[in-house]
Amino acid sequence: MESLFSGIEAWQIWVIVGIILCIIEIFTPGFFLMALGAGCFVAAGGSLFSGLNWQILFFVAGSVIFFFVSRKILLPRESESKEKFGMERLVGRSGSALGAITSDSGYVKVGGEKWPARTEENITIPDSTTVEVFHFHGNRLIVRERGR
Repeated sequence: MESLFSGIEAWQIWVIVGIILCIIEIFTPGFFLMALGAGCFVAAGGSLFSGLNWQILFFVAGSVIFFFVSRKILLPRESESKEKFGMERLVGRSGSALGAITSDSGYVKVGGEKWPARTEENITIPDSTTVEVFHFHGNRLIVRERGR
């Protein structure tokens, strides 16, 4: 009975295993199996001029290098200027008081939108006063008079 791998060279086995790992990677999250597949391709190249011990070393080194390089390139980076979303984008903007704003209730118009608001201190901001948003709590903006 002949061996299953008779007539197949080492580099061919490495390439077949590498292709299988890359295909399986399509169905899994992360890049771990892709890194192993890349290591197989490196080992296939190494098998053309070295023995099994060197092939294993090429496989491990290729896998580790590909894993860290691919993570560095493919993972999103945090930008220095983080874009703000939701209510965070309103902090620091100016608006206009729609009626009196107290420490309990009130409304402001910021960027063309009406928002519930209140003051942080125990003061009242009169109607139509220009206000600045300096914080928020829940869905309520915390405002103060502009220039104060």
